[in-house]
Amino acid sequence: MTRPILHSYSHGIVGVDCRFVRPGMACAHVIVQEGRAAVVDVGTAYSAEDVARALHQLQIPLEQVDYLILTHVHLDHASGAGRFLELAPLAQLVVHPSGARHMINPGRLVEATEAIYGPAYVKRHYGAILPVEASRVREAPEGFVLDFKGRPLRFLETPGHARHHVCVVDEASRSIFTGDTFGVSFRELDTVEGPFVFPTTSPTQFDLEAAHASIDRLMGFNPERFYLMHYSQIEARPQLAAQLHEFLDHFAVMARRLAGSKEDQEALLYEALMRFLLDRVHQHGVRLDDDGIRALLDSDVRLNAQGLLIWALSSASASA
Repeated sequence: MTRPILHSYSHGIVGVDCRFVRPGMACAHVIVQEGRAAVVDVGTAYSAEDVARALHQLQIPLEQVDYLILTHVHLDHASGAGRFLELAPLAQLVVHPSGARHMINPGRLVEATEAIYGPAYVKRHYGAILPVEASRVREAPEGFVLDFKGRPLRFLETPGHARHHVCVVDEASRSIFTGDTFGVSFRELDTVEGPFVFPTTSPTQFDLEAAHASIDRLMGFNPERFYLMHYSQIEARPQLAAQLHEFLDHFAVMARRLAGSKEDQEALLYEALMRFLLDRVHQHGVRLDDDGIRALLDSDVRLNAQGLLIWALSSASASA
């Protein structure tokens, strides 16, 4: 049995590698307070087992997990919720009201994901997606504050990546758990200049203006750190927010231009996004060759192209 990969941070925060697609791709986070635990995003049914083993390493019994918090219900973040709650019998699931029904009855969520990726992909990467008992679900709308053993966790609605997305402000650590709202930042792309961050615009609810507003809202709390699902802790630098804004606008221009193409729109946009990111990654000082960078970014760029095209075509239709 493989030991989970743990990243220990200050203020009782521990990252757990979900081993989704590859190591260093997705990270669940455990908040430890007075011997109790709250988990933020659990990943897949497979990574639910890793998070349980990580808690054992941390000497926290699964009966002492109080909460499983979901930033949103995309399957790379949430498909293991049902399995994890089987393992942690007293934990409550905390999720945006619009996401709660999908955790109680995940059928439509699974169908929508299978329509994009196919049933074989869903089974291979996400595992069995189990429903959560309604009695164990606690809805967390805008402004909800969860008192975790005297440690307030404040929930913000942060649409853009998804309409039901929330971020969690942890005042004790001056940090925010951002899910996908503050983009993606893989540690392999870190240089002396710091982390490299780019937006995630995956289907089907990407909203350009909401994404801009949510980034600004997070920065308005003057946090010291962000905890991203992809991948874990980064410093909350204003220049990173500026880069996300710049990239979002570039992505939108490319998507609008190619949405009217009569050729393979998705393939064209994928390659345009990849070339843009390759150029910026090299400017950032990353020493990997193009093949190595493409391998790291492939799945995210593919999803970004799909989500941007849905947004661009919908925007064009709405303005027609």
